[in-house]
Amino acid sequence: MNPPIENFALNVLLLFLCLLPFLTIAPLFWLGYHRRQRILQSIALESFLLQQGFKKASLFQYLTEQVFYILTKKEYSVAIGMRDLPFSDPSNPSQTLLTFLTIDIQMPLRGRFLIRTANLEEVENSLLYEPDWNPTPLPMLAPLGLRVLGIPKNFGDLERRLQSPAIQQALSELLKGAQPFYIYAGTDHFVQLGFGLLRPRPEQARRWLETAAQWLKAFYDPTLITRSNTQRTVRRWWFVTIFVVIVLMLGVLFFLFSGSSP
Repeated sequence: MNPPIENFALNVLLLFLCLLPFLTIAPLFWLGYHRRQRILQSIALESFLLQQGFKKASLFQYLTEQVFYILTKKEYSVAIGMRDLPFSDPSNPSQTLLTFLTIDIQMPLRGRFLIRTANLEEVENSLLYEPDWNPTPLPMLAPLGLRVLGIPKNFGDLERRLQSPAIQQALSELLKGAQPFYIYAGTDHFVQLGFGLLRPRPEQARRWLETAAQWLKAFYDPTLITRSNTQRTVRRWWFVTIFVVIVLMLGVLFFLFSGSSP
């Protein structure tokens, strides 16, 4: 074989090996994306969300934030997405994961907390894996069968807000739907409402959005400094930085190997 042809073949092989991780991940990502799109279509949310002012997220936003629809206001922003979390269904022993419809609200909060249904112990362990705060159980929603974790210094404020008639009614309606759910505030400016998609119905999905709206009204505190888009911006820049670093590393490796070939 001629040296130029041999060098060219070697360079092509090296380029293929560099791109192999991306070629492996891309089909899995595409299948996961369309699976979640089919789930969204099954609960008929798109037209309702567009009527409420939501906009479809770009592919870049889906890649960096795993969201499908976004609503941005001056005081807050709301994003609709999905995530898979550990879940054991007694009626289906082979099930180890459950897809959750997530409603992410960017707004200032006073303290961190987690509220979940009794059957989401595995989800709690996943969400609170190495937390940077001290989750302490609270008995305030035990009569409803809900587990609450919070920060002791914020117990009073959290209890006052949870005891509001709107929140009590919203939680009661959610429990009637017999679907697992959690409400997690892992930072001081972000809360995620997650609703398990076991056997979802369109009317349930709209009720979830109504719950998110009630939650926003009950927990939004205008006296706090609004940092609505900080976490989202940081996450995007981290993704861009990591992507650029990977591309540069692949370019350097390709240059080194191609330059050292005989």
